[in-house]
Amino acid sequence: MSSLTPTAPPPPPSPPDDHVIGGARIVSRPADDRPPPRPAHPFTPGRVALAVGVWLLVTVVGVGLVVYGAGPMLHQREQLRLLDDYRGEVRHAVGEQNAFSETGDVATAPSTGQPVAIVDIPAMHFEQVVVEGVGPEQTRAAPGHVPGTAGPGQPGNSAIVGRRAGFGGAFGHLDELHKGDRILVTTTQGQTVYQVAAMRHVDLTTGKGTIAPTTTTTEPATTTTTVAKGKKAAPAKKKTTASTTTTVPGPEIARKLSTDDLYNATPDNRLTLVTSDSRRPWSTDRATVVVATLQGRPFEPTPANGRTVAGDGRHADHDIWAPLTLALIAYVATAAAALFVYRRGRIRTAYLLTAAPLVAATFLMAETIARLLPAWT
Repeated sequence: MSSLTPTAPPPPPSPPDDHVIGGARIVSRPADDRPPPRPAHPFTPGRVALAVGVWLLVTVVGVGLVVYGAGPMLHQREQLRLLDDYRGEVRHAVGEQNAFSETGDVATAPSTGQPVAIVDIPAMHFEQVVVEGVGPEQTRAAPGHVPGTAGPGQPGNSAIVGRRAGFGGAFGHLDELHKGDRILVTTTQGQTVYQVAAMRHVDLTTGKGTIAPTTTTTEPATTTTTVAKGKKAAPAKKKTTASTTTTVPGPEIARKLSTDDLYNATPDNRLTLVTSDSRRPWSTDRATVVVATLQGRPFEPTPANGRTVAGDGRHADHDIWAPLTLALIAYVATAAAALFVYRRGRIRTAYLLTAAPLVAATFLMAETIARLLPAWT
């Protein structure tokens, strides 16, 4: 009789690396098996040039988005803030006048960026606050009053410069005004009415032009005869007055002007609205000019700032280089950090970590570069 010796059951077969379950192919791998890291591409002159070109393109697109895309929203936000503040000043001034209180004379000129008037042009459906100064920082928030010219509603030539297309394009439809259109100007002194007298597209020259062709009025010569009273008449005495000529500036605008012609004092009371005549952001040689004459008496003049050579609305911000350097450093540092994360980490993680800083740095860089463009762009 043979004895049966129990034997151990055979070990279960190990699952194959590649098998089919329910028609689906399953690939088995150990739990700690990870995908190999992405190979890092070497830096070559071609790749570096491509990266620089891409970032330059991103910068140009970012400037365009800031000036023409996000610019109108930034402009509208600043206008709402300025309008609320200046309406409060107007109500306060009206309350003081109604209370017959002595407000005293204005001792100082308005500071740069301070609201000076509210301009309402019904024909353009336009109502905006005007601030003091015509630098890029001022005109992106509101049309700017040219320093050195008369205050709005006051005697003389009051000049205002606005943007043509960028940051909302406050004066983008200035060329749609016609002779006879009304312009209402509200200040803390009260409200004045101007009437459009002329609109022209002009070339700005470096020489002296003529802003207003003259209207000449000639009074004829007069002769006065005097006869002495008495029994014996004395010889008559004749007094002759020579003809006089009076020259008065007219409202018309010449085809070629200089900035002195636009902004210098004038014997009449006028409002001069100026913007670029071209949508090209770098254009500084052509302007759209509207001249409106004051209807009624002006208010008393107040202290005014002096106008500099760059204070004509056609120049960039001359104090831009320090902010531009800091923005450039932040921009390059953010781009280098993002490149490092993309090369060393996973794509999804790199995107989550770098998207927000890259957008912020690009916006800051574009907003700073926008200050290099003319203020009336």
